[in-house]
Amino acid sequence: LSFGTWIGGDRDGHPFVTAVITRKTFARLRRAALEGHLAGCRRLRNQAVMSDQQVPSDSTLQDCIARSCEQWPELSDLLAPISKLETYRCFLRMLEFRLERTLASINSNDRADGAFESLGEFRGNLDLLRESMLTNRGRRIVEQYLQPWIDLVDTFGFHFAALDIRQNSEAHRQCMLEVVALQSSGEAPSSIAGLASFLQLNQVPSQIEVNRLTKQSREVFDTFTLLVDEWDEWGGTPIGGCIISMTHSAVDVLSVVWLWRTAWTQRFDDSKNVPNLPIIPLFETITDLRNAADILNELLGDSGYQQYLAISGHRHQTVMVGYSDSTKDGGYLTACWELHQAQERLAAVAAQHHVELTVFHGRGGSLGRGGGPAARAIRSLPQQAVGGRLRVTEQGEVLSERYDDPVIAHRHLEQIISATLLVSAIPGRAPDSAWVAAMEQLSAESLRKYRELVEHPGFLRYFDCATPISEIETLPIGSRPARRGQRKSLSDLRAIPWTFAWTQSRHFLPAWFGLGTAVRKFVDSNEEDWSTLRAMYAHWPMFRALIDNAELALAKADMRIAHSYASLINDESSNEVWQLISSEFDRSRGAILLIKETNELLADIEWLRSSVLKRNPYVDPLNLAQINLLRRLRSDDSSEDLVGLVRLSIQGIAGGMRSTG
Repeated sequence: LSFGTWIGGDRDGHPFVTAVITRKTFARLRRAALEGHLAGCRRLRNQAVMSDQQVPSDSTLQDCIARSCEQWPELSDLLAPISKLETYRCFLRMLEFRLERTLASINSNDRADGAFESLGEFRGNLDLLRESMLTNRGRRIVEQYLQPWIDLVDTFGFHFAALDIRQNSEAHRQCMLEVVALQSSGEAPSSIAGLASFLQLNQVPSQIEVNRLTKQSREVFDTFTLLVDEWDEWGGTPIGGCIISMTHSAVDVLSVVWLWRTAWTQRFDDSKNVPNLPIIPLFETITDLRNAADILNELLGDSGYQQYLAISGHRHQTVMVGYSDSTKDGGYLTACWELHQAQERLAAVAAQHHVELTVFHGRGGSLGRGGGPAARAIRSLPQQAVGGRLRVTEQGEVLSERYDDPVIAHRHLEQIISATLLVSAIPGRAPDSAWVAAMEQLSAESLRKYRELVEHPGFLRYFDCATPISEIETLPIGSRPARRGQRKSLSDLRAIPWTFAWTQSRHFLPAWFGLGTAVRKFVDSNEEDWSTLRAMYAHWPMFRALIDNAELALAKADMRIAHSYASLINDESSNEVWQLISSEFDRSRGAILLIKETNELLADIEWLRSSVLKRNPYVDPLNLAQINLLRRLRSDDSSEDLVGLVRLSIQGIAGGMRSTG
């Protein structure tokens, strides 16, 4: 079990996440790890008060102390107040001294005298301590104090959490083209095929004039230079990976390899012994998910990239799939199916090339972004795409819900690890060909219905007016700006505010729209026979999770409140949009009730149904107050007090619904 983060590393569209900020983030994470180890060392030193006259110690500890005092004379002064017969305390004081020196080296180009050269050196000292205690009647103190500390060292190292660096593929490509333009060889070709040939045939430049790059491209290149420095000083462990948002082709990955090698060569003038920076393509849209396996196949078939993977000693590739943008792009049901198929195909390609695959699941907390019960979601994954390995994001309010309380955090981690092992070890039933055909039909109909909605001439106006999206976009929160560009369009809007707005207005639309029409069309084409869908629900974890999450979203939604938001705009086009949404809600609700053969949503989970029914009425007044506030705010009454009240209503509804975006 290991932890990562992209806070301070995710610069996709965020102008304030710079190389300087990322450098500070690495240092802050390292400080947290070292301060934690120092605290553990001091706790153990206060417990290990045994004298060698009562409890012997191995000579290896005494030799290590003697060598350290000889190498760093100031250590002798620090050990003077401790009896020489208290070998364990002396050894732990020596470790404390070296950890303090390592901590002092965080923001320095050179290691302080006495600092650990590597985590392995520190870990080796702990092994010496452990063996001595176990050999000399110290099993209880090992089990109670030392081993938990060793577990923390193995988990958090000197880096605390591996930092992911995320950037858009277009920014990488533009930087590469500018770097090439600085060279005497001229400009790189602009076509995908031409770029692929160029990257295979051309060596990285030995020296470039970084100051001649544009501001954006220089920032991209400075980030790679920072990663080179970090790797040289602390190794590759602190770096989780380089995530490429909006990966559309293998060239997007090869461009990052080229930039990494170029940055390394600027520092060390060595283009041959470049380490393997983990590069993680991210497939987000429906089109990219459908092309993901072909892109991976092309990438793994590239001889240069094969050599690059082999540098690390084992052929391993992480691929990230995005739940948020795929749902916004194609609707709930289609996104669920395309994500499932993409993972199956990616696993098959990786197996074909004898590469170990880890799928990184970019889930959000809300149902419209791949949220819902985590263990259930994992059990629904394709077995071959898990294989005992799972990487997953925990975002937003999910962090406080799942990790603020240590007992709940332990239970949650236990559940997801259990689910990962179970889906990997227990052979699942392969879906019948009829079920796969059914999903293809359902997905096509759902996508058609969803596109009918979002491409309706009045949809954008409805979304802007019948949700608090404009007010959400001005909130001083979020990992990056609400929109990718200046042009105000649905494609530019990020998935978090998209889902946040529908949650606030009680539509919960991203987590169910299109399902009802798809099911209705399928049943009608099969002479009102529900048996196939009911069998899929009973025996196919993927379909069961799809239906259960949509059911929960429908239960949380309230069309009466949603209609009140729709009243904020009154024109014929918007009324048509409301009718599309309202009728689809009824169809989706009815479809789920018939598939599950129940009379009420969540009828089989009484405690959850009761919780939703009891909670919703307390949120209703907040929604009605927000509607009134929005009406006043949009009638040119933009006073500071009113803006503050709208923000307060957003906070209240988010707290009541226990969900934002």
